[in-house]
Amino acid sequence: MGLDREERIKNAADAYYAEGDGFVGKVVLVIDDVFTTGSTIDSVAKTLRKAGAKKVYGLTIFSVGEEDAE
Repeated sequence: MGLDREERIKNAADAYYAEGDGFVGKVVLVIDDVFTTGSTIDSVAKTLRKAGAKKVYGLTIFSVGEEDAE
C-alpha cells in the first residue's frame, strides 16, 4: 500500500520464481485478491511462462482504481 504505479511495477518485477519442471505444459490460474496495476499477475505470469507453463490466466476478486491505491 502507498506505492505509486511505477513503484508497484518495480516492486513486483523479478519478485517470483518457479523451481523444477512442475509447470511445463500446464495451464495455470493465478488468483490475486486486488487488481491495482496488474503488476503482480503480470510478473507471476511471466515467471510461469518462463518455467514452461502452456497458458496462464489471471483472476482478481477486487479492482482498485489508481487514485484509490495511493
